[in-house]
Amino acid sequence: MRFRKIEANKYEVSVDNRNKHVTYGFIKDLNDDFIKLGKGSVGNVNGEDLLMSESYAENLTGTWSTSSPPHYYTTQVGATFSATATGDKIVFRHRSDNCGGIWGFIVDGSTANKVSISTWAEIDSTASATESVIFTGLENKLYTIVGMFKEVDPNQAPNDGTARGWVWCKTTDPLHKTMRGYVEGGNLQYTAQLLDEYSNKEIIFNLGYGSKNKWIPEHDAISLAFNKVNPKFLMDDVEIDVSALALYEWVEGTNFRLVQNNYIRTSESGVTNLAE
Repeated sequence: MRFRKIEANKYEVSVDNRNKHVTYGFIKDLNDDFIKLGKGSVGNVNGEDLLMSESYAENLTGTWSTSSPPHYYTTQVGATFSATATGDKIVFRHRSDNCGGIWGFIVDGSTANKVSISTWAEIDSTASATESVIFTGLENKLYTIVGMFKEVDPNQAPNDGTARGWVWCKTTDPLHKTMRGYVEGGNLQYTAQLLDEYSNKEIIFNLGYGSKNKWIPEHDAISLAFNKVNPKFLMDDVEIDVSALALYEWVEGTNFRLVQNNYIRTSESGVTNLAE
């Protein structure tokens, strides 16, 4: 089971067996605080990799040039950075050119599985990131990866005599992150949509007050539901901080819950709560 945020007020929960999936959408009501069950889709899980998370390079040590993002680089052997990734496959994103040098990587502090990646290329990849796979066959979980700039590529001398350790990073742009985590062969295909996104589905009440009545959840573009407490998104009973969750970053577990507690009031009732 996986949960992710796809827009500021839209969410998805997907359940799959690596063969087929069912995915439900949740959407905050446009007029009040209630989060509705939205669209429902089914489909196959194909052989493409499923992006689980992305992160920027951080904790930079040594001397770096960061003035032309996303083209970060260091020329100092021993300079380091760290990043995180969730998944069973980890991909490092970087610029490549004829000055590129070699990075060494370790995961979760283990030096037993060091990996070296060259950022040298004959053709400059200024416009888009080169994606180099650094780890595969891992357990699907959260990892911390540390990169250290090692040396000139022994097979390719730098064109201007100075080797650069390139890193793709622009912290003001979510499309320019450094490290990606994937689940291999876990991509979701949306074959059929079975539930419409904007219809009310869970339960409905008719609230009478005085000579008036209203349907709850709202059906008439009228604000009715207001948070008593903020909603909670829980995976395996651990609350997910959706405000800090990057768009399209999956949180994996076995049991998802959305907990809401709303007061009901209308424009006629003012601040008086008619129901909870």
